Amino acid sequence: MSDPTFWDDADKARRISQEATEAKDAYETYSKLFERAEGLKDILDLAIEEDDQSMEPEIAKELNEVKEILDKKEIELLPVNMMRITPSLLSMPVPAVQKPRTGQKC
Repeated sequence: MSDPTFWDDADKARRISQEATEAKDAYETYSKLFERAEGLKDILDLAIEEDDQSMEPEIAKELNEVKEILDKKEIELLPVNMMRITPSLLSMPVPAVQKPRTGQKC
């Protein structure tokens, strides 16, 4: 984006800037979720080490929250990824499958 010619095509530049912002937001979201998951693992390890079952509701609640956020983000990202992947997949040639030879060579 620092290239002076980047802004020559305003539509393309806007699209790329938007995609960069979306990627940055996704990265930050997943980084925060990763930190939460690591914290959850630490709490779980501590609960197991101390045989403390009283922490189970807190751990289950946090785990469900992280899972719900991940599921939501996965659904949000799916259409974007499908739109980017599908055209290239549709234009790819399908390689022929060679069957392994069985029997004697002639």
